[in-house]
Amino acid sequence: MKKILLMIVMALVIVAPASANENRKDIREGFRAKLKTIRDEKKRAIVERLDTRFNEVNAKRTSEMGKHLDKMTEILGRVSPEIQTARDANTAQAAKVYTITISTEKNLKIDVGKVRSQLEADLKAVHELVVAARTAVRAVIK
Repeated sequence: MKKILLMIVMALVIVAPASANENRKDIREGFRAKLKTIRDEKKRAIVERLDTRFNEVNAKRTSEMGKHLDKMTEILGRVSPEIQTARDANTAQAAKVYTITISTEKNLKIDVGKVRSQLEADLKAVHELVVAARTAVRAVIK
């Protein structure tokens, strides 16, 4: 399971698009345009707030995992392969931007749920790599 997860994360790091910033801008502009089609002001505000919140959560969690990885490196005195793998995955995760793809006003809950589930799954995968790195450091110390 860990090997498969590691391979997926490494594939994501390697296959990152070169024009990611331009692609992100296009996605954000598309989101803003779709957001304007929502008639209910309350729903529009909630979706916009959730879209912002997903990216804040991603930034906060990846920052915290980065601090833990730095501390493990400091304790160990060197960078182990497990720490480097977790650090690469964390860097790739931090670079991701989560934008809600709005299909219709009726399907907002489903659209938001998909992005939330994807964020949760991605963060969980990186967290498992950080835990594996922590376990490896603990084994070296003993």
